[in-house]
Parts: sequence; C-alpha cells; structure tokens
Amino acid sequence: MNEIEIEFLTRNKIDFDICADLNGSKMTKYAKLWMENNNKKFAYNAFPCNKNSSHTIKNSKGQCVMCNSARISFQMREHEEGYIYIAGTLWGGKIKIGATTNYEKREKYLNENKGYGFHADWKILAAIKVDEMGLRERQIQIKLEKYREYGLHYYRGKELKKSNEAFRCNYEKAIDIFHELSREHKFHLKIFETNLSKYDFLNLVKDEQIL
Repeated sequence: MNEIEIEFLTRNKIDFDICADLNGSKMTKYAKLWMENNNKKFAYNAFPCNKNSSHTIKNSKGQCVMCNSARISFQMREHEEGYIYIAGTLWGGKIKIGATTNYEKREKYLNENKGYGFHADWKILAAIKVDEMGLRERQIQIKLEKYREYGLHYYRGKELKKSNEAFRCNYEKAIDIFHELSREHKFHLKIFETNLSKYDFLNLVKDEQIL
C-alpha cells in the first residue's frame, strides 16, 4: 500500500481490514468473487483508472472511488447491517420502501422540509433487521417494481431532490414480501402498524398511475 492509498483510505475512514491488495491487476470476475467471499469492500494497488494513473483504489464493482468518493458511502451502505422499512402516507396514498440504520430518526426525517414527496404524515409501519441493507432493499423494491412511482420530489436542506422509493400499492402487499424475506433468512421483523386496512391503498401498476 503506497502513501497516496494510505492517505486516501485514512481520510475517508476506510478500515484497512476491508481492503484487498490486487497487486497491480485489473478487477476481474474472479477478483470480485474473492472480495465478496472474503468480505472485502475495496481494493488497493489496482490497475490505474483511465483518468488518473495515481488512482488505484476501487470498489468491489471495479469503479474508481478516488475519482468519485460518493461511491464509498454507496459501497458501505450496500453491505452494512441495518433496517429495511415500510413507511406510509395517508395524504399521498402510497408507501415507501427504504433503508436506514435508525428507523425512528428516519420517520422524523421523512416529515421534515415539507415532507418526502411533499407529504408530512409519513409513519414507519414495519421494519426488518437485515445483514446487507442496500442489497435487501433492492431485492424488495424489485418485487414491487410495477407499482413504483418515479421522480418523487423532496428537499434535502435547500436542495430539491428526486427519489424512486415510493410505490402505489397497499401496505398488505408490501408486508407480505417482508414476511417472506424474514422467514427465508430468519431476519427479525418488527410490525408497528397491525391494521392493514388503514393503509389499504389502490394497487396501481405504472400504466394506471396518475402522476
């Protein structure tokens, strides 16, 4: 590990134990598989990226994190232990599937700055503790893909953002998937809202949505 790599990893608070030495090689399929099996999230001493010959640190997908440090937080979140949650808004008639390390703070955050999607009555209905929250979040969202509502707006500070984590379906359809995931992997499921009829929204596939 050279001085540039040590400085970058230290500055970004990346534990050396989750890094692998690629010995100047490219990120091959074999290298990616080895990293996954050995819980390595980043590789140093990798074949330099095309933009800068001193950039030799990559994530497990082979992307240069020195060119774009935002990839670091995404990589860490992908395999971090945390919670996948279902939130619902009665005003908006939709649910949200998201991931967080603290679902209590997330409920407060969803209702700040005019609210997520400009609805400020979001409630966390259920949460499931998982091993890899980025991965599990994506697995659940894929199963609800036909109900997804793209381009929901919200404010992060003063900046207007777009999100694709809202779904035009009812609570029952989402909680059934959570139960399935919980049984399959023996995850602990917490249910805060037991009245399914309270969030019994219409299940609208994309072509039927009025956006």
